[in-house]
Amino acid sequence: MKDKQQTTFNIINFEKNKIEHLETIISIQHLNIKDIKKINVEVSGEEADTINYDVNISTIKDINTEKDILKIPIKYLIAGKKSNVVLNILTQNNTNIKKIFQIEENIPSDLKKHLHDMKIIKTRTVKNRLYYFEIALAIENTPTVFLLIDNNGNIRSFSVNSTSYEILPRYKISNPLGQYILNTEREPIFLKDKKHLITIASNISRKTIDDFILEIDLTNNKIVKAIDLTKILDVNRLILLDTTYKRDINDWLHPNSIFYNYDDNSIILSARHQGIFKIKMDGTLQWILSPHKDWKEKYQIFLLKAINSNGTILNKNIQDGIENYKTKEDEFEWCWEQHSAKIMNKTNIIVFDNGFKRNFNDKQIYSRAVIYKIDEKNMTVQQLWQYGKDLQCDFFSVCGGSIYNYENTLFVNSGIIIQDNEFTKSIIKEIDITTNKILFEIILTGKNIIRMPTHNLFDRTTDARIVNIDELN
Repeated sequence: MKDKQQTTFNIINFEKNKIEHLETIISIQHLNIKDIKKINVEVSGEEADTINYDVNISTIKDINTEKDILKIPIKYLIAGKKSNVVLNILTQNNTNIKKIFQIEENIPSDLKKHLHDMKIIKTRTVKNRLYYFEIALAIENTPTVFLLIDNNGNIRSFSVNSTSYEILPRYKISNPLGQYILNTEREPIFLKDKKHLITIASNISRKTIDDFILEIDLTNNKIVKAIDLTKILDVNRLILLDTTYKRDINDWLHPNSIFYNYDDNSIILSARHQGIFKIKMDGTLQWILSPHKDWKEKYQIFLLKAINSNGTILNKNIQDGIENYKTKEDEFEWCWEQHSAKIMNKTNIIVFDNGFKRNFNDKQIYSRAVIYKIDEKNMTVQQLWQYGKDLQCDFFSVCGGSIYNYENTLFVNSGIIIQDNEFTKSIIKEIDITTNKILFEIILTGKNIIRMPTHNLFDRTTDARIVNIDELN
């Protein structure tokens, strides 16, 4: 390498990266990837958070094939505005190189066309935090928008109608996998070794769908385990849950989330048409969190019994889901056509309770975020906390929704709130569960509607979560 006093490290090119939107590759003369020890990037702008991240040098070697030219991807640029970029490079011989420049990124027409209107209600600034959204659009071929925004609502990364997920790391696996077809709409679970994942699948040899849980070894694309849910749960219970709509009887289960419990090698499965289940990876059923009504006798020993804060088992109507329990001290309600069931700690789970067909009728219209405490020894369930009930139809999501916990906060997405025949909205809130204070809130307004023979299809936010920059780099 040339002596640092005789070398000028010039930026010679800004190249738009076609792989990921809002990313520009810069080229710097007289530098080689082999001579670089560390690269740090700061991206800021007017009314935009400063994003600070270290570039993973090993991941950019494939674009650094030219001698004496270093190429660096600059990510998290601000859509529609100028981004201020500070580039700090440390060479192997401990030379510090600093470059300061601006990059302006326009919002492409396809994003302008499909993106919802966004409104930030409240914010709190947390360093190096972004918010991730998946938005399914009610237009032809059902494209999906993937977004990262900062605390002030600035778009920092996006993808439209992508078959490969460009913002958060996903998985690549052949599909179909032998006799199985993977459900790519449901988020798979990666195990700690990153070589195995657990996902939902259908067996192509039969009519019912999405009723297998597969564990797949990604190193050889082989199925390690296949759990047949038709052998564990009641295939014939679908019509009993919802007699208003003529659903596809082959979609008897409709799983919408899976969560892996490392403590005892089990799965928490949310099935919209049936309830929430804990199933060991050896295929044995542990418990059922669901209204007791219409479960056959052989499933009775697996049904969690609803209790109040004193540990008293509640009456039969409450157990069956015909009515709810409420006193000045506490409440209990089952979840109805819920989404996003996850373990919060060793005893508690969180759920987004859509509330569709609550108490087997259409009279109570509200969705909730809810925390349940489960006592597996005594097979009981107690409701500890809820949010959203008082908002009634203003927070009611007919389908979709997600929930994640981050220390003492929950990030709750009510994914599709129908305002009228032309507009929908999604409301996403970060809630302090100790105070019920709203720390962050965003409203995404949708306008696209497809009117189908049996129902209408609306824009909807299918997933929303908090992402720290370290998770992405």
